[in-house]
Amino acid sequence: MLVKKRLDELRLNTIYRHQRTSFNRLFEDKCSSDEEELLGIVSKILSALLSSSEQICNVLNIRFSQWKNRELRSRQRNTYMRMQNGFEEISNALRLILYIMLCLLFQLDDLNHEKSLTLIKFMKKIQKYSENLKTQTNINCNKWDKAVTQSVHLIEITTAINVEH
Repeated sequence: MLVKKRLDELRLNTIYRHQRTSFNRLFEDKCSSDEEELLGIVSKILSALLSSSEQICNVLNIRFSQWKNRELRSRQRNTYMRMQNGFEEISNALRLILYIMLCLLFQLDDLNHEKSLTLIKFMKKIQKYSENLKTQTNINCNKWDKAVTQSVHLIEITTAINVEH
């Protein structure tokens, strides 16, 4: 809630133009197509991250209670341990994405067309990661190792991009 309050205080022009165009198409000329696409991607990313983080919390809580009550079989205990060991990388990747989203929101009003296109391409990679993470962290899916590997890869990609720019 603190982030939302701070964003409301800043009254970022692009976000308010996007809200008006989303609910009332009379203002379509106010928001460029690049801004509209970026904000749409950001919205999808944040939605997928929210679902992923909720799923991760639910899975870890369920598995912890099962582990505590000694209801897990050997393979399930091993999977639970891998989940616990990989949680730090996944958590770091989620925090990194949130940080990128906040930085993006502060820069939206100052973007030109070329920067927007580069940013859209990068944000689509993050969107793909966040959607994959949502699928891989499902309670019925046993792909925690893949989620951790992709999280580490995402952190490496973002670090490389940050060093280049």
